[in-house]
Amino acid sequence: MALPFDLVVFRCELGRQILAVRREAGLTQAELANRAGVSNEFLSRIENGTGIPSLETIGRLAAALGLPACQLFPPAEDLGGAAASRLLRVVSKLDEGDRELVVRLAEQVAKAREGAAPAGRQSRSRSRSG
Repeated sequence: MALPFDLVVFRCELGRQILAVRREAGLTQAELANRAGVSNEFLSRIENGTGIPSLETIGRLAAALGLPACQLFPPAEDLGGAAASRLLRVVSKLDEGDRELVVRLAEQVAKAREGAAPAGRQSRSRSRSG
């Protein structure tokens, strides 16, 4: 079964981002693969957009590069959303509690929008106060 287009784009952009960060760090593919505990072949596939790393692997790559894992993910505008990119930059500066609050708020807004789409239907989240 083929991956949805947006996941294919994400996988390719993730690979490009990892490649760019690795090169910026002055590491060879073999050096990063060794530090992260993955095979050179698998790292090559990730960077080429054909390998799908697990979140654990992304975490190990980030640790090997001395970065938080979120910095390996491509900027949101590369995936089609300038507003999402701005939001990510703002949220990355918040502490964990505030990040969770922003996520819950965004989920409520999304849920309200979903509930408002069909004619005559109201979302419960609009009637709640918190």
